[in-house]
Amino acid sequence: MMKKKKLVSRLFEILKYGSLVIATLCSLIPVCVCVLTAFKTNEEYASTSVLDLPKSFLNFENFVIAFQKANMLRGFFNTALVLVVVLDVPQLGGGLKVLTLDGGLLVLGQGGDLLLKALVL
Repeated sequence: MMKKKKLVSRLFEILKYGSLVIATLCSLIPVCVCVLTAFKTNEEYASTSVLDLPKSFLNFENFVIAFQKANMLRGFFNTALVLVVVLDVPQLGGGLKVLTLDGGLLVLGQGGDLLLKALVL
């Protein structure tokens, strides 16, 4: 009976980790193909297999074209703006809530429980 449980447990572990390996490969292979293809020239792309390595990893022409055509500087600016707003507005709101709950501006010697109120919010 114990051998049967051990065998079932071992089989389950093999299936579990085998499925994880397959899922990992299914996730990583397309990313690797995209990265490898990005460094290839048009001639290399047309004449070689998808998984073949490019002749040189110093071919950044495709990246320059993509950067210019996709207007990536604007995208980086928009991302930075959203990041600042998303991180700073909740901090400001939390600070204003604590200030309201504390009953005014913090004066030295008063408002000792301010940190506790900030943690609760």
